[in-house]
Amino acid sequence: MITKLDLKNWKNHRSIELEFYPGINSIVGDMGSGKSSILQAISFALFGTFSELKSKEIKTTDLITRNVADSSKVFLEFKNSRDNLVIERKVHRDKTSEATLKRKGKLISGPQVQEVTASVEKIIGVNQNLWLRTVYAKQNEIDYFLNIPPLRRKKELDELMNLDKFEKARENSVKLINILKNRIKEKSSVLEDFDLETIEEKIHELSSSLKGLKEEASVIESKIKTAEKEKEKVKETLEEVKEKVNEINKITERYSLLKEELEELKEEIEEIEVKDRHEFEQELQLIKKSISDNQIKKQKLKEVADEKRELLIDLEKQLSVIKEKIKEIREDNERILKLKEDYSKYKEIGEEFSHLSKEIEDKKSLIDNRKGFLSNLKYHVEQLKKAESVCPVCSTRLDPQTKQRLIMLREQKIASEEREIQLMERALKELQGDEDTLKEKDEERKRIINQLKSYKETLGDKKELIEEFKKLDTDKSDLKESIEIGEGTISEIEKKLEELSEEYVDLQNERNLQEKIDRKNKLEKEIEEISCKKVNEKKVFDDLEKVEELYEKLIQKVQEIKTRKEYISPLIEERKARLEELSSSKEEIAKINKEIQKIKMQSEFLNKFKNSLIQAQGELRSELILAVNEIMGNIWQDIYPYEKWSGIRLEATEEDYILQLKEVDGDWLSIAGFASGGERMIASLALRIAFAKILAPKLDLLILDEPTHNLDKNTIDKLTQVIEDRLSNLLNQTFIVTHEEKLAESASNLIKIKE
Repeated sequence: MITKLDLKNWKNHRSIELEFYPGINSIVGDMGSGKSSILQAISFALFGTFSELKSKEIKTTDLITRNVADSSKVFLEFKNSRDNLVIERKVHRDKTSEATLKRKGKLISGPQVQEVTASVEKIIGVNQNLWLRTVYAKQNEIDYFLNIPPLRRKKELDELMNLDKFEKARENSVKLINILKNRIKEKSSVLEDFDLETIEEKIHELSSSLKGLKEEASVIESKIKTAEKEKEKVKETLEEVKEKVNEINKITERYSLLKEELEELKEEIEEIEVKDRHEFEQELQLIKKSISDNQIKKQKLKEVADEKRELLIDLEKQLSVIKEKIKEIREDNERILKLKEDYSKYKEIGEEFSHLSKEIEDKKSLIDNRKGFLSNLKYHVEQLKKAESVCPVCSTRLDPQTKQRLIMLREQKIASEEREIQLMERALKELQGDEDTLKEKDEERKRIINQLKSYKETLGDKKELIEEFKKLDTDKSDLKESIEIGEGTISEIEKKLEELSEEYVDLQNERNLQEKIDRKNKLEKEIEEISCKKVNEKKVFDDLEKVEELYEKLIQKVQEIKTRKEYISPLIEERKARLEELSSSKEEIAKINKEIQKIKMQSEFLNKFKNSLIQAQGELRSELILAVNEIMGNIWQDIYPYEKWSGIRLEATEEDYILQLKEVDGDWLSIAGFASGGERMIASLALRIAFAKILAPKLDLLILDEPTHNLDKNTIDKLTQVIEDRLSNLLNQTFIVTHEEKLAESASNLIKIKE
């Protein structure tokens, strides 16, 4: 049951909160007040759409109140025996819509719109198509199923009752059966290209031939192994003989080289007089020691020279700094002379400034005294002006003429004093101006004195700097001289080292001669040993020739056996390939036969399945129609207030569903052409109630939007009477939008909408 609906910026509803109850909820209001949009909001809250939105008569953004907001919100509360659901959907102009579904305050789905719709459909057991076709009747569509063509009526009612799925499954089964029949034909045509008996004979022949070739190949392989072993043994012998030959060749080559070297050494030794070896070594050691001592001495002198050069660099830096300071002192001396000249100009300024300061202070004191006197005069004048007959100063009697004369004299004196004070202040101001000028000059005088003191202190260091400069300059000359002497000594040592090196090289050459004599003796001994080894040379070369000849014969033998193997191997592979090909064909035939049997079994199953679908579809249709007719039969007497028609039923044919009414005498007649407008509307209402009961049992509600629209007064009266007297007993909850007052007043919950 729907209990509550809140709308914010929904179409022409800025903000509205509605509560619904069991029974008939009637919504009334002026044209354009937004009655139908409330029903649309209920549909939108549950399924995210309604008929006009689904058919694209309006856009989603049209749901938002124009020129007021950028989004709208629909809030719906739904209750049944188990659930207390709250659905909230939001529509935005510039971003994706969103929705939430909550059960007892806990979020169970959202914010994806489709996710919420799927959850709602699962909970209430109704999809949007069933809702829009049976539960929700738009204006002029309460008799929708009576107005559409037969084939379309059959299709839509089958879809509502989910019978179309059986038809689709049957059609798919027929398609699959035809596909399987075509596959059987294709497989059978492939088998026509094969002769199984011929294939089996060829397989037998090839197997026998292949066996013989494999046996021959096995024998050849054994021969190859034996020949290879024999060849390897001969090869090893050949390698040993070749090694001996190589050794002899190396000895021969070595012998020639040693002879040549020996001859050269003999010639060199004969040309040079040989000294005693011990004497050579002593001379070499003495020269090496002398060279080492001189190198150490040279290194020490270089280090001393480097240290003196560093000292020289430091002295030059110090001299440079002192030169700069002496230069600065000379510049300061010139500045002192200039400052003395300037000081002579300001010498008397101090006394003049002191005298002027004293004069200004005296002038200020005099002005203050005169101002005090002036203030007293003004006070006396004020007192005189206030006095009546007694003088405030001397307490004598005072007549008006005397009072006036005294006041005039005092005021003249005041004016004279003020003029005098002004003249004195002007003179003071001039003196203060002179004082400022003198003050600046005095400050300059003090600054010159301070600078002179500073420069005199600096000049006191000048003599010391000059003495230090002379001393450093002398040290610099001494260092330069010392460095030059050191460099001369280093040059002499280097010259001596060159002489010693030449002498060392000469001795080294003489020493090498002794080594050559030792080498000559060693060569003569080695040549003698090689001559002994060369005795068996001829026998080794003869053995090499014999072994090489035997090895060549064995190689030829192995090659002949391998050639036969190479001839047999392709034959074996060719027969294997042919045998595999024939075996593959045989397997392919067996596989195709197996597939044909499998396809036939599948085809038989699909035929049975198709027939079962037809049977199940018919039985389910009969059961559903029986259930619908049972409900319509039960409620017909409750909702039909007359005696003309005693019953109602929905008749199923191959191409249509026909709604029929039963005459009192027992004949069933189609509503089309026999029922009046009011009877047609009551019958359509009975059909919708039955569908709502059978197909949407969890909802148990009906929505009628202007059910009396375009009906005559008689039909309206009949329909109003049925709804008022019967409908509340048949459904838990009904929503009706109407402009008929009588129909509206029959509701258990009347909702008035103001524009």
